[in-house]
Amino acid sequence: MNLIKELNKPLSKPLRDDIIKYIGPDSRRFSELMKILLKGPNEVAKHAAWIISYCVEQHPELIQPYLSQIIRLLRTHNLPDAIKRNVMRLLQFIDIPEKFHAQVLALGFQYLTDNRESIAVQVFSITVIHKIARNHPEIIRELKTILQDLIPYKSAAFISRARRVLTSKN
Repeated sequence: MNLIKELNKPLSKPLRDDIIKYIGPDSRRFSELMKILLKGPNEVAKHAAWIISYCVEQHPELIQPYLSQIIRLLRTHNLPDAIKRNVMRLLQFIDIPEKFHAQVLALGFQYLTDNRESIAVQVFSITVIHKIARNHPEIIRELKTILQDLIPYKSAAFISRARRVLTSKN
């Protein structure tokens, strides 16, 4: 399968699923997809990000060698929402090594508190922050305070995810 050719097509769920099946647990094929995400162009990278998030959901181990690169990608100025959304989505499915916690928490809180961010980016950020913070009561308190402040101004999706965190034991 020529991934660039496939990703240049109008993306649909059936095409996404075909590419995910093609990638499977194969780290070499996943590496091809990651190169597309990291090198662009943006339209193709957006499609790659969407597929990568589903590949990682099924095979979380595939993203481990690329964590520093995707965190660096998240810090890119004017990063398309589709890439931010799908990278934050994939971070929900992995155990983020402790050496990346501070960077991911900073990005997550930045996205969560920026009203210009899409609801999807904010909602995935809630989950990622909460997952990292479970063993850090001070971060959980900060997250819950921010969520309580934001809830009156947010959508149903945001409120639903926020309430799960607010009612959790940690």
